[in-house]
Amino acid sequence: KGNAARSKAPAKSGGAIARRTLLLQHLGTGGRTWSEFASVAAALDSFIAGYEKELKRLNPDKPTLSYTADDLHVYVDSLKDVSMLVMDPQTNQYASKGKPFVKGQLLSRLKEAAK
Repeated sequence: KGNAARSKAPAKSGGAIARRTLLLQHLGTGGRTWSEFASVAAALDSFIAGYEKELKRLNPDKPTLSYTADDLHVYVDSLKDVSMLVMDPQTNQYASKGKPFVKGQLLSRLKEAAK
């Protein structure tokens, strides 16, 4: 690995520049994961899907589940750590983003999905 081809111009996704994003999670039980995505939006969608999977696991008898942005923020806060490394196309370096950024982006993503 290490010989990945890189294009000079950043890809566009939905009108916005797609920024390669690493999603890092420390679940607190010793479990740490990271996943790579083509954009912040894709990383957020994966995070939300993981949250929904956890809700289903905790509530197997409920045929439908609902949650609010506040519920999702409580979940973020319950994790030992969740952060993103977001590629800056200007410098070609990753910028570290912590829980406040993740929570703000999740709120924006949910508002966008509700339209």
